[in-house]
Amino acid sequence: MKTTRLTSLFLCGIISIITFHLQAAENSGNSRPRGPLVQDYKLIYVNTISAWITNYGSIFRDPVTGSAGFEWPVGGGIDAIYASGLWMGAKVNNEVRVAVVEYSYELAPGTINSVTHLPNDPNLLRYQVYKYAAGEIPDPEAIEDGCPSEVIGDQMLYSVYNDADPAYHVNIGTTPLGIEVQQTVFGFLQIGPLGNAVFLRWLIINKSVNTLDSAYLSIWSDPDLGDSGDDLVGSDTCLSLGFCYNSTDVDGEYGPAPPAVGYTFLQGPLVPSPGDTGIFLGKQITDHQNLPMTSFISYINTNTINGNPQIGPEVYNYLRAFWRDGTPITFGGTGINPANPRTFYMFSGDPESGLGWLDEVASDKRFMMNTGPFSMAPGDSQEVIFAVYILRGASNLNSVTLLKQTNFIMHSVYNSVFVGLEDKKEMVINNYLMQNFPNPFNNQTTIKYHLASAQNVHLEIFNSAGQQVATLVNGPREPDEYEVVWDASGLASGIYFVRLRVAQYTFTKKLLILK
Repeated sequence: MKTTRLTSLFLCGIISIITFHLQAAENSGNSRPRGPLVQDYKLIYVNTISAWITNYGSIFRDPVTGSAGFEWPVGGGIDAIYASGLWMGAKVNNEVRVAVVEYSYELAPGTINSVTHLPNDPNLLRYQVYKYAAGEIPDPEAIEDGCPSEVIGDQMLYSVYNDADPAYHVNIGTTPLGIEVQQTVFGFLQIGPLGNAVFLRWLIINKSVNTLDSAYLSIWSDPDLGDSGDDLVGSDTCLSLGFCYNSTDVDGEYGPAPPAVGYTFLQGPLVPSPGDTGIFLGKQITDHQNLPMTSFISYINTNTINGNPQIGPEVYNYLRAFWRDGTPITFGGTGINPANPRTFYMFSGDPESGLGWLDEVASDKRFMMNTGPFSMAPGDSQEVIFAVYILRGASNLNSVTLLKQTNFIMHSVYNSVFVGLEDKKEMVINNYLMQNFPNPFNNQTTIKYHLASAQNVHLEIFNSAGQQVATLVNGPREPDEYEVVWDASGLASGIYFVRLRVAQYTFTKKLLILK
């Protein structure tokens, strides 16, 4: 890692986790007397993860020491993520404006006044980071500012922040967007993958007087998986997953068979899409869809064209999968060869099988998981939900496979917590995509899927670069079991993916062509 913690914050095992979960006063941390806040921070600490959460947009960075702040497993003194946060960019009357949370922060605690469109006093105690255990009742002021009225999971943290004060825009330095972000973070006291995950929800409200056109949002991460100097990153386009893993099977801090850490979009921004059904605030919205991860990029700590962005247009380029100078990201190598085909997803291959485009330069990494474009009129809101989870497999590469294999568990939690509609629960149970047969195959394979009700169906094929190579179904279908024969005779050997989209649900299977 870049820097290590000076002391271990919690020298305890699973027994102390359970004890902590049961101690309501310590869990809430909201009752002690406090002076002016400006910035506040608390740990989400309910399972095997101990991670810092703030009221100014920074997540997982230790706000006291400035070092890495996503410890896993708890008590081990090893961190998997150095820092993370929200990036957003849009055009206002064709002017690029961005808000960036990196190593300095362009967002501040508190809400935006809906009448004046100016930020409220960030020093108010009501803008602290609230922390609640299951069964506790959130504070009235927190609820008034957007906090859920009931605790989600076994521990929940809530804070609200905004980018409306120009004085905070000192990193990239554009005019503020005027967004307010209501942030909910929660976790479960569980064993297995759920016990190695935290969930985050950003409700983003445009409280300016301007329409935010061609907007993009990013989950930005600077992962430090133990020893930060030997990290690799990658993406899974079908799972909307970005991940970091070790380049060798032994890490300087995690030792043999090091873990992999992943971020996965569970719900993206809502955009018009005739015939589809999206989700917003737990409700079905017809003729709309939730955007997935629309690009994944990784950049380096230099001043080159694929290095650290310095100004608003460069950030906006990164959000749209262009390099700093506006040249498109291309497939293969480090993504900068103009002779190669355009891509929106860097390092989209499969590390364990070794197929596809893989990151080959082990170093201290930064990556961005982007989604967009979308527009926000004054007063509009967008809801983005994602999970961050870490798992250890039989090897450094198998740890990535384990992230992919258990991704559906994160989606199951999302469906249960944020969708909560009986007809949608029934739909996800009775709609499914079957594994193709034969697999592997040479030229042709058969793909079957089942619909429990009449739906608008999208059945598509992607290569390992995330490029769509075939559309098999695109339109309404009645409830039934369907069979589609895919002729891949014109394609090269390699890993491909079939994706079935029904309403806001996505089902994915891996295909292997061998010739």
